[in-house]
Amino acid sequence: MTLGLRHGAMRTWREVFNNVDIDPSDDTVGGEWEALEDSSRSFLVAAPTDSTTDEWQVASDPAKAARLFREALLKTHDSGPPLCLRMDLRESPEDQDRTIVAFYKAHQKNWAGPLNCRLEGDTAIGEGVTRFFFSICMQKLRSGFSLNCGNANITRLFEGEPDYLVPSSLSLLVDSDLFQMAGRMLGHCFLHGGPGFVGMSQAILHVLLGGSPDVATVTIKDCPDIDIRETITLLDGTSELSEQDRACVHNLAFAWDLPRVTEDGYMKKCLFILSLDAPPDK
Repeated sequence: MTLGLRHGAMRTWREVFNNVDIDPSDDTVGGEWEALEDSSRSFLVAAPTDSTTDEWQVASDPAKAARLFREALLKTHDSGPPLCLRMDLRESPEDQDRTIVAFYKAHQKNWAGPLNCRLEGDTAIGEGVTRFFFSICMQKLRSGFSLNCGNANITRLFEGEPDYLVPSSLSLLVDSDLFQMAGRMLGHCFLHGGPGFVGMSQAILHVLLGGSPDVATVTIKDCPDIDIRETITLLDGTSELSEQDRACVHNLAFAWDLPRVTEDGYMKKCLFILSLDAPPDK
């Protein structure tokens, strides 16, 4: 089924990817600044200007174009000052996560510069350390950070089951800069050849890749709230609802300012998953 996606959830998704910390007037960036605009977002990208530029721009294979762009951009900045990160693996998970969050919440860093990553308490050296660090970052984005942001010991920026992960619409997270941090983590990992973010909902990917949110295909599994899922599935079929089931449906409809269910016309379940997870903040 296709349905419109809530503006609040859309804001959350865009926070992940619309993050550019480089000043286009800064001559140290190098490269030509190109404004990329579509119907949903506008942002700046620093394009490499060496001989490989034409290659990545005309490559028909998206994977090859991404690889060529990444290689050209890294080559442009390989002589610049390195980004230095030190994380102590002997510390508690909370302290390790604070180190990651502090590193990626910092502004005005040249993320295409060389990365000097050091893991205290581990004898590994070389590129393996960097790959391990990026693997930790992607795992934290999927499973959550060991930080208490107000209501839980684990802060999850993405919710749901594997292959159907959606950004959290919790107002505390949406209004924070944690999704900007997530955008930097994703972009930094891409630039340095780290693992990708796997398990995201296809509806979310559709929108992030430029598709219209009004025609994104959403399934029941895209709803991370199990209680709401169970209420939605009550509307499958034509059997009459019990009083208890009817009360659950009415309560959910009331939370969304939707009309009550009637005997001769059940509301379609797509009306209940407009934001995929929870009623909007009043």
